[in-house]
Amino acid sequence: MKKLLYAMIIIAAAAAASAYDDGDSQAWIKLGLSGKLLSNVTVKAESEFRYGDDASEFYEQYTLLGVDYTATEWLKIGLAHQEIASLKQTANWSQKVTDGMESYSKVSDTYWTQEERPTLDITLSEKLAGWGLEDRVRVEYRMKENEDEYFRYRNRIKAKTPWKWTEYKINPYAAWEVYYSDKDTDPDWDRHRFYAGATFNLYKALKADLYYCLQRDLKSGDWTDVNVAGLGISAAF
Repeated sequence: MKKLLYAMIIIAAAAAASAYDDGDSQAWIKLGLSGKLLSNVTVKAESEFRYGDDASEFYEQYTLLGVDYTATEWLKIGLAHQEIASLKQTANWSQKVTDGMESYSKVSDTYWTQEERPTLDITLSEKLAGWGLEDRVRVEYRMKENEDEYFRYRNRIKAKTPWKWTEYKINPYAAWEVYYSDKDTDPDWDRHRFYAGATFNLYKALKADLYYCLQRDLKSGDWTDVNVAGLGISAAF
């Protein structure tokens, strides 16, 4: 009986420490600022705030500082460093003895963890019949608190339509991104993201990006989905 109870405790704790439920709806908000350092060198700063549990709980913040070098019309190279703060949850069990009878109750606890993430981007772009085609390869070195370090590879293919509607120059796009995590214990293609959105001008150098993202994650052999409503606002100087 005790072995069964311990097994149930372990399973419950693992579930509590995982991400939100399959099919969760989230909101991601990104703010960015960039400026020309040279004619072909741009420096940038970004911060993204993520809300989960049907967009009711703030659970992650990304802060990025980076530089992009435009080598040619079709090749751009970027270096950046990200700091990520993530909200985690654990489940502990407290024991109570009443009249010789044991009972257990689950006590949840939340805490924040930190991650340092240097990144390298190589972006290839091309125009084809008015369509903008882009292939971005990103290499990340993930240094998570209290975890082994590992590389992650990402490849995003993006297609921008030739249409720019209204005075705000609304430009629809679609994208697909695949992830490969090179973990020693379990390397795998463990994430896909599918995007549909549009960029548009707000005011002079102020632009916005409004999108929907379906994120699919491989966890313990099963795929889980997250539905994201995203908004990005950036200013360029």
